[in-house]
Amino acid sequence: METISLDLLRKENLVENIKEEAQDKNNNSEDIIHHCQYRGEVNGRIIFTNYRLIFAAKGNSWFIVSVPYNTINKVSKSPHRTTNTKNLLNGSEQSPLVVEIECKDFRSLKFDFKHDNGDKSKFHNNVSQRAFGKDYSVKTFSPKSIERLFCFVKKSETSENWFIYDVHKEFERQTKNLQSKGEWIITEENNNFGLCDTYPKYLVVPKMEKEKVTLQKVASYRSRNRLPVATWIHPTNGAVITRCSQPLVGVTERRCGEDYLYLKKIRDLRTPEANKLLIYDCRPKVNAQG
Repeated sequence: METISLDLLRKENLVENIKEEAQDKNNNSEDIIHHCQYRGEVNGRIIFTNYRLIFAAKGNSWFIVSVPYNTINKVSKSPHRTTNTKNLLNGSEQSPLVVEIECKDFRSLKFDFKHDNGDKSKFHNNVSQRAFGKDYSVKTFSPKSIERLFCFVKKSETSENWFIYDVHKEFERQTKNLQSKGEWIITEENNNFGLCDTYPKYLVVPKMEKEKVTLQKVASYRSRNRLPVATWIHPTNGAVITRCSQPLVGVTERRCGEDYLYLKKIRDLRTPEANKLLIYDCRPKVNAQG
């Protein structure tokens, strides 16, 4: 049997390397059938790790299907209906049962065995154990069954410094190659969350003349005071992605000159200078259009 080289995550191990468990014989069998909606029936083998289920098939190149256990939503035995399967209502032929794995990422995978000597039930039980910590072969639930799950094995090392993200270092990284670096600043006006209680302490904003625009006036024109702040700056042309909440226009169609100048400054900081400012409204359409 040709061996396959897998790139495993840190702390990810093949089940056969875990002392408490034994690799099932069907894992190494190439008689497992994957009913792929794009490739049709594909013969291969199943490999269990403590993090995911892997289906591997050898053709001109390796065909790999990787299913992390935490993406599995449901495991069931269901009829596999094909164009050659007769209508179940006439009772002349029954659809074969396959193990169907429904995933949270909308994938639906169906597996069968050429020679099923109880392996289908074992496979169903093994996937359920690893995905949900539940053993369907017994009626009682054992707390030990969840200890094999990857989340209990992959323990992060304790860090002395919990502040992994440094806003000043990140700002320097994104703006160090910009000629207009001084046009963006890190403001501490929200240090005590007095400007916006749902924003972090330090905000990246365009440098404005305080006699023309104050952040407090710009924030007061936005819902929950969520004024536009930079979340990403292009390292060469200065184009920026900002986030904010909707303006408080209201039925009186209120306008804010400070907000207009603030947004214009953001637009003009791009090199070469842009003539448009794209605004994406992520609210439901009925909310956005009123």
